[in-house]
Amino acid sequence: MAAHADVSEKQMIRVEDIRRMIQSSVDRGEVHVTLTDEGFTIYHYYRSTSTGKQNEMPIAQLRPIENGAFQIYWRRGSGRWWLYHDSEERPFIASFDRCVDEITKDPWGCFWG
Repeated sequence: MAAHADVSEKQMIRVEDIRRMIQSSVDRGEVHVTLTDEGFTIYHYYRSTSTGKQNEMPIAQLRPIENGAFQIYWRRGSGRWWLYHDSEERPFIASFDRCVDEITKDPWGCFWG
């Protein structure tokens, strides 16, 4: 991702942190992160083992809310983004690092299937 005048150094560091933290748990392919108006969108780029075709799959979004916390969104089969919930069915709201950790662990199979 190229640096733009309206992108802070802290945001660029977070993009790299997300990529590095999640990449270490991905068996094949690469993790890419883009910064959008909503927050951070995480993609998995991989080559299909059956067709050899390069695929891009949106995995999750981290959207900042008040007090430095973030909410996680996951992409449903319909292509729409849905708010991710915890085991108590409450919106998952946590620190940046905790959200990235939740995406990596994927306890509900929302992100990595």
